[in-house]
Amino acid sequence: MEQVAISVAKSLTSVIQVASKFIAEEIGLLLGVEEELFFIQEELEMMGSFLRAASAENVKNDTVITWIKQVRELAFDVEDCLQEASVYLMQKSCLPAWCSVKERDYIARKIRMLKARIENVSKRNLRYELLKSSGVAEGNNDPIDHKGTSPWLSANDEPFLVGLDEPMEKLVGLIKQNSTELKVISVVGMSGLGKTTLARKVCTVKDLSDDFMFAWVNVLHPFNMEEFIESLAKQILLHTEDVMQGPKSEDQLFKKTRNEKMAEKKVTDKLKEKKYVIVLDDLSLQSEWDKIKPVLPESTGSRIIVTTQSEDLAKSISVGSNIYNIDRLSSDDAEYLLYKTVFKTSNTKDQPNESGCDVKTKLKQFKKTITSTSDMEQQAQKIIKMCDGLPIAIVTVGSYLATLEKKYKSDEWKKVHDQFDREIKDNPRLEKVKTILNSSYGRLPYHLKSCLLNLSIFHNHHDIRRTRIIRRWMADGYVMGDHDKTPEEVGKDYFNDLMGRSLIQPSRRVSGDIYRCNIHDIMYKLILEKSMKENDVSVLKDENLVTMTDKIRHMVITGGQRKKDSVLTKLKFSHLRSLSIFGEVGDNLRYINRMKLLRVLDLEGIIDLGNQDLKKVGELRHLKYLGLRGTKITKLTKSLRKLHELETLDIRNTAVVRLPKEFTELQNLSYLRAGFDLYKEDLRENTYPMCCNVLCSLWFQCLVWPITKLEYCSNCTPMSDKAVNYLKSCCPNICMALLVLFCLPILDRAVIEKNYGTNGVRVPPGMRKLRSLHTVGMVDVCGSERLIKEMQYLTNLRKLAVTGFSEKNGETLAEVINGLNHLVSLVLSATDKRGLKRCLDSVSSSFPPKYLKSLKLYSPISELPGWIEKLENLEKMELRYTELWMEEIKKIEKLQNLTVLRISANSIEQRNISSSSANSVQEGNTSSSSANPIEERDICLSFRKETFPNLKALIIERMGFLVSVSFEERSMPKLENLEINRCYSLGQGGLSGLHLLKQLKEILVKYGEFEETKKKELISELETQISTLPNKPRLRGMRY
Repeated sequence: MEQVAISVAKSLTSVIQVASKFIAEEIGLLLGVEEELFFIQEELEMMGSFLRAASAENVKNDTVITWIKQVRELAFDVEDCLQEASVYLMQKSCLPAWCSVKERDYIARKIRMLKARIENVSKRNLRYELLKSSGVAEGNNDPIDHKGTSPWLSANDEPFLVGLDEPMEKLVGLIKQNSTELKVISVVGMSGLGKTTLARKVCTVKDLSDDFMFAWVNVLHPFNMEEFIESLAKQILLHTEDVMQGPKSEDQLFKKTRNEKMAEKKVTDKLKEKKYVIVLDDLSLQSEWDKIKPVLPESTGSRIIVTTQSEDLAKSISVGSNIYNIDRLSSDDAEYLLYKTVFKTSNTKDQPNESGCDVKTKLKQFKKTITSTSDMEQQAQKIIKMCDGLPIAIVTVGSYLATLEKKYKSDEWKKVHDQFDREIKDNPRLEKVKTILNSSYGRLPYHLKSCLLNLSIFHNHHDIRRTRIIRRWMADGYVMGDHDKTPEEVGKDYFNDLMGRSLIQPSRRVSGDIYRCNIHDIMYKLILEKSMKENDVSVLKDENLVTMTDKIRHMVITGGQRKKDSVLTKLKFSHLRSLSIFGEVGDNLRYINRMKLLRVLDLEGIIDLGNQDLKKVGELRHLKYLGLRGTKITKLTKSLRKLHELETLDIRNTAVVRLPKEFTELQNLSYLRAGFDLYKEDLRENTYPMCCNVLCSLWFQCLVWPITKLEYCSNCTPMSDKAVNYLKSCCPNICMALLVLFCLPILDRAVIEKNYGTNGVRVPPGMRKLRSLHTVGMVDVCGSERLIKEMQYLTNLRKLAVTGFSEKNGETLAEVINGLNHLVSLVLSATDKRGLKRCLDSVSSSFPPKYLKSLKLYSPISELPGWIEKLENLEKMELRYTELWMEEIKKIEKLQNLTVLRISANSIEQRNISSSSANSVQEGNTSSSSANPIEERDICLSFRKETFPNLKALIIERMGFLVSVSFEERSMPKLENLEINRCYSLGQGGLSGLHLLKQLKEILVKYGEFEETKKKELISELETQISTLPNKPRLRGMRY
């Protein structure tokens, strides 16, 4: 029921907003229905309060559920009516001119009918006594109780303990550390990863039983302090009473304590006498911990193990070194667990001796025992991929396979995989995995439940951009701002909360900031099932409509092109709120004129979208979100001017280079993303399909390099001498013809992009009218002084990315920057070598943008301005093509909040100085330089002592002449992530001092197909350097 309640609560909130808007603009007064609108607003507010309470209490009364569904449909109808009315009543001043008496009467009559329906729904509530004085209806509100299961390991659990050796070693080590203080150890991860199993296993370690007593408490939800004390007391007092006064039952012991009304005090006193390991299983809220903590004495040397899904909670109750993030199973561990679960009933005599073997050996031995076939192994891999390393899912599916008579036949395995979507809904044997994941969902507050369910629209639920999710939430009405925070900030809080609860997982994280996320396959299936069950999402997949409803609210279309007699011709779109298409667009948009109430049109990444497909987009008067990122469109339709409600326009990585003049009429637009990413890997394939690495590199080395001495094309890979010589021996006439036809235009454009920053979009005059804009980029001002001056009127700007300015108007741009008091992100790229320096030098040194958190510079500057040292809030900085002198790094190395630093192509230059000075600059890297003499253009990066105190991520990419990187003692003491990308001159001996980076967690090395030898040498050396680090950093090599 809870998904129904939260869906309705969200709908009511949106309707109340629309009704309030009508009242504020006095439209209700003009229509003669002001009293009715007031009544609707107030009645829906009361209903919304009840539904939120019902969701929190998990009401299961069937009559209440039916009533809630009626409220839901009524709320949608109210919203549809008001939205439809607003098409005719866009501005009250225009009402008499273009809204006839007949239309006004029709709208007023419809509103009065809706008021009557609301009155009937309210009377129905009174008639059936659905609302109680407590605020909720009677129902099954029992907390989630685990008392029926034993907290300790049973014999049946033992076969499923796979992949726990390393976590066990880590946790036991933390428990054994000498300390007289109370230590809280947190085990964090999503439901089903095995947090509880790991904690149980730790409690069976014999070495710990000599020093500690053990107690286990399953934290109930909602939390009950009395139950907690009772559970803890039964175990704590049992350990002491049976020794001093003889054996007594648990009930007798607690009865005695309860009668004395000193349960809590007595438990605390007993905990002071001995050292305990107390497991708090499934703690979820800070408020729960705040109630529990006073019971636990501070100085006994006891250990508290907390299993939780909340990363934020873990950070608040445990120090960093005492937090263990449990990971998904590796592919080998997952496969071994699956086989072991399926064939667990096999004769024990046939089981291999697994003691002392690694998992690969165990898996190999097990396969021999069961005589697995290649088809079975292939189907096993599909099941493992479906379960995505989630132990509970693997065990559940494996246990189901174990019950089949033909479990040795691969056809049965294939059937289970292919029908898993249906099985997880209907098969009681798979109920356990649903129960565990549903418990995570059930504890969410109502606003997070609606946000999570909305993620079911992402058919390809991997690598989803955070900004895409948040902007869609805003357009759909799931996120609203308040007096302290903007809607974007609230949306980011919601996103981080879902991430912190492990309901979604990060796919791209930089210094703790998550830009993209994944949804586990099984979790996605569950939220999709919930959404479709309430007719909230309809999915059309390859001509098959997964759900059918009279009123479609959110539609997802996947697969190829539709047929002429497509099922779409039979559907009603008059109530459609959002349309998301994945794959090919075909003729799906020809019905767009029937989607009058559409708010979200998400066409991101569609491979065949053309300009003609968007001709009718102007008819979507209520559209708030238009996502066209990564498509092949070249221009926007002029009907764009009709989209008065549009808030988000995303045309990033398209071929649109100029916005139409009608763009300036979008006065509600707050978010504009345009231009393209020069370093986008998939962009190179889509935008430059003929950019052959081999030909481009040959053309560069044979023709361009001797003349221009420029670096390699940023979109291509440098080649080894062997490959170049081989191609030189080929027919020069053929090579030259291919080079001129294919590479010259591409390379010429790349050079232009590099030196003149033309990767933005040109905007028409009149941009000053768009006062709602808070995110703009990348905008190409084309050297226009007038256009730059217009930006000073955009006082709400928080994020600005500008290109196309020069030395001539750099000072004007600086004046604009000085006036933008809320700026938190700034990207600058000039068209000449002096434009950026002129701009930055003209920014007020006394009052630089003090709230700036992100700064990206993409043009030559040679020296950084002095005011950069005053940016106390700066967290991220990127340097690209800046040609900075090495010593300029000193200006940013003391910034206290800088956490991410990206050093990209041509960002650092080696100053031509005397040999003695050069030695001082390269201090700390003498070993590599002596072995490989430094050439004139070679670059040596050396990070000095006690610099970059809080830097967590360092990315060095496309530095073609970088030969060495060294870290001195106490430089970057908190560095966690190091990425080396396409630095083809960096080989063996190029990286030094890694053993000094004590907090390092991951090193990523990206290399090309002609750099395999250097990569192996570098990886081997890195493995040696980081082998002594305490965090055991992960080392990855990836080919780009």
